[in-house]
Amino acid sequence: MDDIPGYTKFVLIAMLIAVISFLHYGAIGANMGLHIIHRELFFIPIILACFWFGSLIGVSTAAIVCIIYFPHVFMFEDAHGTMSAVISQLLVFLIVALSIGYLVDRQRKKQATMQKLENLEVLGRAASVVEYELSTTLNVLRDAFVKADGPPSAAEIKNYRKEIDRLALMIEALRLFTPKQEEKAIVDDLNTTILSRVENLKPQAKNKHIRLKMALDTIGCPSKIHPERFGPILDDLIKNAMDVSSPGQTITVSSKRGGEFCMVSVRDTGQGIEPKNMPRIFSPFFTTKPNGHGLALAASKKYLRSMGGNITVDSELGQGTTFTLYLPREDLQNILRDIRKK
Repeated sequence: MDDIPGYTKFVLIAMLIAVISFLHYGAIGANMGLHIIHRELFFIPIILACFWFGSLIGVSTAAIVCIIYFPHVFMFEDAHGTMSAVISQLLVFLIVALSIGYLVDRQRKKQATMQKLENLEVLGRAASVVEYELSTTLNVLRDAFVKADGPPSAAEIKNYRKEIDRLALMIEALRLFTPKQEEKAIVDDLNTTILSRVENLKPQAKNKHIRLKMALDTIGCPSKIHPERFGPILDDLIKNAMDVSSPGQTITVSSKRGGEFCMVSVRDTGQGIEPKNMPRIFSPFFTTKPNGHGLALAASKKYLRSMGGNITVDSELGQGTTFTLYLPREDLQNILRDIRKK
């Protein structure tokens, strides 16, 4: 219910108060049992106001209920007992609003504090990673200038390019977190991209004595994707799987259609992920690799969710890990609409 707009919530509370007041007035003198039940129903809009808006709106709602409830006490004195009983009922409305509103406000402040601390932690890790990467690259450049008495050696050029490529990779991952203009996805067969990427990575897998195989949907997996964006995501998952795999083990890349999505899975038979690390696996700058930057998985999840998809992980210690990408399929209604327009 948190997705309900604030204006709609106010309207709903007002309608509840109006309906309950009508029922409450209508039951006086006719059925005292219903009259009492309708009176207790006033707690519903009060509690909703507290949960949705906090103590201020909650107490204000309770005060409005009291104002509506109180006048007809004089019109039907026999139906409400003594004046002290009526005042006690009004106080109960206010006390309930104060109590629940206080608890809601405190919980919101606690959540805001935790969110702020989490954001600071992420920013701290970001600063640490960026500082490390920039320092490393600058040291490489500095060494290159110091040794620039003659032509640089092949080893120096290789190290220089390696550091530049690493910095470029981190910048590309950071770029996925920045707002972009809307990109128009195309309908393409995921199998085509998978075949191309796996073939490119087979030499690396062969050098590590790891078997890289595919289990693709035989019919194909047409999906709304950006091949140039989906390809690197798949590369990162396969490379991560190779990093945690031992010689002789197998990495399986599979595709499957289902419902509104095409699923692409990358499964390894490595050691698996520690249970304590599972909740943070997609957090920015979280990594268990000594030289990792912790951006690839977080950036991939953000991008896929912006496209209407997602990425999940399933892992068991000693059994391996499976990452599954969910990519949206083309909406058939849109296709039919475009055909009719033509």
